[in-house]
Amino acid sequence: MAIRFSGSGQRYTASLGLGVRTSLTVACWIKISVDRNTRVVPWVIHNGASNYLSLELTSAGELGVYTENTTPPVALTPDVGDWLYVAVTVDASNVRMTYETTPFSGSFSSSFWGISHSTNAASLSIGEWVSGTSAWLNGCVCGLKIWTATLTADELETEATQYAPVRTSGLAAYYRFDGPSTTDDSGNGRTLSGGAGVTQEPDPDDVTVVTPADSAAAADALTAAATVTLAEAAAASTGVAVAAGLGVADSGTAAESLTITATVPLLDTGTVTEVMSSGMPVPVADAGTGADAFATGATVVLTETATGADALSITAAVPLADSAVAADAVERAQLVGKALADAAAGLDALAVQSYIVREIGDPGPPRTAWPVRTPRRAWSAAGPRRRWSVRPPRTDVPLEV
Repeated sequence: MAIRFSGSGQRYTASLGLGVRTSLTVACWIKISVDRNTRVVPWVIHNGASNYLSLELTSAGELGVYTENTTPPVALTPDVGDWLYVAVTVDASNVRMTYETTPFSGSFSSSFWGISHSTNAASLSIGEWVSGTSAWLNGCVCGLKIWTATLTADELETEATQYAPVRTSGLAAYYRFDGPSTTDDSGNGRTLSGGAGVTQEPDPDDVTVVTPADSAAAADALTAAATVTLAEAAAASTGVAVAAGLGVADSGTAAESLTITATVPLLDTGTVTEVMSSGMPVPVADAGTGADAFATGATVVLTETATGADALSITAAVPLADSAVAADAVERAQLVGKALADAAAGLDALAVQSYIVREIGDPGPPRTAWPVRTPRRAWSAAGPRRRWSVRPPRTDVPLEV
């Protein structure tokens, strides 16, 4: 969970007493729930209004790091209603802001200003400006951590993976804010005061873990309530899906577990038993040397007519490989249906269905035997063959010597 500020005067304050710091790091998760179109200060470390380091949202909705004498360039414009991880570091020459616009995504950006700043870290204000009468945050904060050191980029990204501090060296204060609280969870005793009117909302994880107590004498029950904001469709009623809780039998000796099985209602055809069709991808192993094949088997129940052979109609779809150079074809494709004998006393058997698919260029199985041709008809001996005529030599062509 996280804390939610919604009005002026709700800020938390603490006495830090860290002295003048040129190395400082502050990291937390924030959410702008409502854009007030004015200056907003989620947190500020200060020694009064004359010396401070603050995270601020301008009236234009631009987020940046401010000091008493610096107006930074625009770092980013956060989306209203979305959580944001923000870490601010100060060293001898730079003020840097590292941020993750989608918490726990691992995608970070940063902006820096080439300035040095000495912060007298005497006090802390969360949710509102120093005076406590203006620039209040209409939004949420959780997991606020303060170090008297300048964390590296890698350390800042690691800190973004969990609310509790990963680095404990130089840790000055840590406020988990798992709901309204004044506790310094670092154990350093920098307890907060104030916070009147602060409420709680889900944190960026948006997950609440609830462990039911074992009654040891009856089934344990878990009651959960959630508020879901529905978008207005403007043209029809808006609906919400609700999941019902199930009772768990009491084992009597340990915490109970719950097994959930999904139920799929089938449309009643009104005349016959209903069936459910499902489909799922099935990978086919690559033969490496030829077209791959996929074999399937199915059981088909036939209705007993009792007066004649039962029949089953089958349609097969055969995808063709694209040859890329010519029209594709299927050779010797056959889907054979055979008549079924009527058992008259039970379900009839189904004849074998078969088809053969071969791609273009596939020679197919070898021929087992050449066909035997009929012998050639014998020459008729009915009469003698016509004699060749003898032509006289030509005399009109001169001989060459």
